Amino acid sequence: MTKCGVTYVGSGTPPLDVVWVKDGVEIPDCEDFRYVDRGDGRFELRLADVFPQDSGTYSCEAYNEHGEAVTSSTLSVRGNVACWCSLHIAIA
Repeated sequence: MTKCGVTYVGSGTPPLDVVWVKDGVEIPDCEDFRYVDRGDGRFELRLADVFPQDSGTYSCEAYNEHGEAVTSSTLSVRGNVACWCSLHIAIA
């Protein structure tokens, strides 16, 4: 079993709504793809098991009453790997 995660580190006026997207399609918060709010401005997307088909462009979209911000990163899965990506954005 290979674990993987993507962390969004951001700042903005709470409350922030965060949505995770892979290759333009929203990822549901479920057993395989868990949304985590660390409570300190960090939000994570944890992937339970990672397979080559999980490779792609992951985006974090953050929203509040002042606007929205989006940041993206590419994840490439090859063989048995453990990975973690950090994405940084800020909104008012």
